Amino acid sequence: MKVLIYGGCHAGILAHKLGQFAKGNHRFDSLRNYELIDRREPFPYDRLRGYDAVVYSPVRNKDEWNTSHLLERCAKLGLQAISYPWLQWNGYFTNVTKPTDLPPHVWCLQGLLDLLASDASIDTLRQEVEVGLRFREAARPYSDYSFEALRGHEADCDIQIAPFIVANFQRVRLFATPDHPTSTLYAYVCREIAARLGIRISLPPTLAEPHQDIFPILPAIARSLGLQFDSTNYMIEDPKIGPLALDDYLARLRSDYRAAHQTIAPAQPIRSDADLPFAPNLGTVKRDAPAVLHVVHELDFGGAFKVDVPTTIEACSRAIVEAETGRHHSVSVKSSGYSYSIRPYDARELLRRWGHA
Repeated sequence: MKVLIYGGCHAGILAHKLGQFAKGNHRFDSLRNYELIDRREPFPYDRLRGYDAVVYSPVRNKDEWNTSHLLERCAKLGLQAISYPWLQWNGYFTNVTKPTDLPPHVWCLQGLLDLLASDASIDTLRQEVEVGLRFREAARPYSDYSFEALRGHEADCDIQIAPFIVANFQRVRLFATPDHPTSTLYAYVCREIAARLGIRISLPPTLAEPHQDIFPILPAIARSLGLQFDSTNYMIEDPKIGPLALDDYLARLRSDYRAAHQTIAPAQPIRSDADLPFAPNLGTVKRDAPAVLHVVHELDFGGAFKVDVPTTIEACSRAIVEAETGRHHSVSVKSSGYSYSIRPYDARELLRRWGHA
């Protein structure tokens, strides 16, 4: 059987593992959607006649590259088409975001950025990652929010990963970073693909990890989620950094932040227990204050846009729409006069308090 796997950075890894461990005479090729999109090249539909099946990750917001067109062509050619979701789950990484001004850090937790903005000492950072309320109390609600987002993204996919994550995320680490699965999740998806193709596959008990980058799961978050493993190392594949122990990562992060920003922001307001698990002092947000909506799209791989919005109440409404449609790494609102980022579930709470739920 000849199979084309079409998707993001995960497609090549899935094709490689299926080709390595599938039984019988099969060929698995891969094609990366973002490379076509970046080059403005159309999908090579003429190649489809050379395959028996297409396994694809849906693209829903890129016009002519939307996979609805691919699905129609497969139906006309009589090709089996199997969909799998974009492999991302943020649940280990409470309020994770992609900072656009903190090289070389691809990911960071908003709670850490807020602490750095207040010029927190290294000792304060160490204490916060161990027992800080901003992580400990928000971990479970954010994990639930991440599951909700994932279920929405994969609702129309043939292969779904949320049930597997629910059953296993506490026992074994399933994501090295929000969008880089570990070998355990890749193995599960490979088995699901093989089963739908009618192909036998024999995967070994342990596989080499396909991604070299890893983001630490903070101890406060791990305890709140009931994780049965510790995984606090940090590493970036390109440029090569690490592996770093958690203390070394915090020191590196603080140094990089200070170098990138040069100046120190005013101290952050004290967190109010009444606001937990939402952003600190959420009740001080002014509904009519000017705001900025910040969105990072998954399929843009780090591309972001910022939009000035006249009022915070409008920005919150737009943030919820953005979070519920399309596919994003992160959506947040910065309201004038408020020091913290407002995440989508904060925005929902604000609209509820303002009578606009």
